[in-house]
Amino acid sequence: MGFMQNNKNNSRHRPRHRNKNNARKSGQKRFSKKPLSGGKIIQKYDNLLEQHLQARRKYFEMFHRASDGNLRKLKKIFDESLENLRRFEEKLEDWQRETLEKKINAYKLDTIFSEAHNTGLQGEAPPNGPFKNPHITQEQLEREDFSRDTQESVGTMDDYLKYKDSRI
Repeated sequence: MGFMQNNKNNSRHRPRHRNKNNARKSGQKRFSKKPLSGGKIIQKYDNLLEQHLQARRKYFEMFHRASDGNLRKLKKIFDESLENLRRFEEKLEDWQRETLEKKINAYKLDTIFSEAHNTGLQGEAPPNGPFKNPHITQEQLEREDFSRDTQESVGTMDDYLKYKDSRI
């Protein structure tokens, strides 16, 4: 019974007193007014990027297997992680943004092929507009009557329909 006694002098169960001015409500975070240093910026960015990559991986891995509710939840987490990453980038000061740019674009561009072939660093813009079907020849486009078509065909339409029905 000695172990179970309620002993006010027991050092293991000391009551904790908090200063009322410093007491925090649950879920409330402390934010320092001091800007992040270069190393902390990179660490925070890497953390947010890793969260986003994990959310993206889970969303796309489960896309065809998850129920509608789970898929909505995964999509919400994916969108929020991207929003957190973009919000972090927007709030950076100029010197912090430069530090992050040095980390992200640390390697120079691979321009060996472009320089060897004198193509320049920017490629051509993709063409816009309707595209012609590459499987139809010009001869087929000009004809409306295919009775004189030169492709070989053996059998009648009834033979084809019988063959088609037998395969199903």
